[in-house]
Amino acid sequence: MKPKPYSYAVAWIALNDEPGAEWARRPAEVAQQISAVLVADIYGVTPLAVGRDVVGYRPQSCLRD
Repeated sequence: MKPKPYSYAVAWIALNDEPGAEWARRPAEVAQQISAVLVADIYGVTPLAVGRDVVGYRPQSCLRD
């Protein structure tokens, strides 16, 4: 079975890992989630890069004011 691409992992986190939480709009806090750290480790990027990508992917409707 072929592994899913990095973009799939980012999308999964963005849509499933507390997307409506108040902290979900801050890449540095998203980067501290275990899912982001795991994706960073698997794909060889920094957790902060994952956090930025996740926040950038999240639909604005998920982010509460």
